[in-house]
Amino acid sequence: MDQMIPIIAALILLSVAGLAWKIFRRRLDAKANAAPKEAPEDGTDTSNVRVDYTSRDRLMTPAEAQAFRLLYRKLRGVGYLCPKVRIADLISVQTPDAPKQRLHEISKLSQKHVDFAVMSIKGDILCAVEVDDPSHRTPKTINRDQFVNSVFDAANIPLFRGDLSELDAHEGLDEFIKDQLAKRAAKITA
Repeated sequence: MDQMIPIIAALILLSVAGLAWKIFRRRLDAKANAAPKEAPEDGTDTSNVRVDYTSRDRLMTPAEAQAFRLLYRKLRGVGYLCPKVRIADLISVQTPDAPKQRLHEISKLSQKHVDFAVMSIKGDILCAVEVDDPSHRTPKTINRDQFVNSVFDAANIPLFRGDLSELDAHEGLDEFIKDQLAKRAAKITA
C-alpha cells in the first residue's frame, strides 16, 4: 500500500498539470484569435465616435459615365462592362519565393481599381479600360498609372487607356472588340 501512494500522487499531479495546460492553451488561443484593437495614430479613443454613412449619389465621374455609354455601345454582343473593379479582383498575386511578400503585394492592388473591366458573356476577363481625365496628370497619379500598366502587362490582360476622344477613336480597342466578336461567332458556328 505504501508503494501506491507515490504512484497516486504522481497521477494526481499529472492530471492537475494537464488541466492547467489546457486552461492556459485556451486563454492563449482566445488572445490570438481576438480582433486587434487599432488605436488611432494620435492616441485618442474612437470607440464612441459617431460615424455617418451617406450615398455618394453617383458611381462614376461625368467623364467615366460618358466612357461607359461609349464602351457599352461598342461592346454590344461581345461582353459586359463592369465599372470600378478592384485590380485585386482581376489579378491574383503569387510570390513562391517570398510568401510573406504576397500580402504586401495584394494590399498594393486591393486599394486600386480600374474604371472598367470587360468580361465575356461567359464571365472571362477580356480587358480593362482606364479613362485618363485631367486627374491622371499629377505626378502621384502618373506613378500609379505606370504601376498599374506594369501589373496588367505582367498578367497578360490588355489595358486600354485614354481620354474619351482617344477611347472613341482607339483602333486597338476597336480591333480587340472585333476580334472578340469573331471568336464568339466562331464558337457559335463550331
